[in-house]
Amino acid sequence: AKGQRVLMIDKASFGFSGAQGMNWDQEVTWPDEAPESFEFSNFNDTLANQKLVKNVWEMVGNEAEAWNAMLWWVRMGGTTWNRLPDGSIENLISAGQGVNLVQRGFSRHHTDLMKTLPITVMDNTMITDLFVNDGQCVGAIGYHSLTGEYRVFRAK
Repeated sequence: AKGQRVLMIDKASFGFSGAQGMNWDQEVTWPDEAPESFEFSNFNDTLANQKLVKNVWEMVGNEAEAWNAMLWWVRMGGTTWNRLPDGSIENLISAGQGVNLVQRGFSRHHTDLMKTLPITVMDNTMITDLFVNDGQCVGAIGYHSLTGEYRVFRAK
C-alpha cells in the first residue's frame, strides 16, 4: 500500500544471491514424440520432478497436441523462452537425443526496477529464526555474514 515501508532481506550481496532472481532460470523438457506411457525411460529418468511430470502426463495424455498446448500454457503464464537470432526458440539439447529443453533466464530489469523503488535492502543477512506469536510472524532474527552480528527485525 502507498506509504508503507518495505524491507527486503537478502542472504548475499543484492543481485547475486538468487533472492531477486539474478542467478536462476526456468527450464521445460518434453519428448521428441508423444510418449506411449509415462514409463518412457529415455525421458523420465532425466527429470528432477518426476511426480510433477507424471501428473502432467495424466492430465494431457499421450497426444502431441496436448503436449504443445501445455507448453503454450506455460508460456502464457509469463515464461518467455530464450530465442535464436531468427526468433525461433532455442532448443538446448541436440536433435536426435529424444528430449528437448528450453530455458528462460530471469530478467535483469526486475532487479534494476527494485533499485529505483523505496525499498530498503539488508543484504548479506541470513534469516535464522522467525518470531511467531499466536500463529503470526511478528519478527525475525538474522545473521550478518560480513560482521558476524545478529540483526533483529520486527514486523509492523
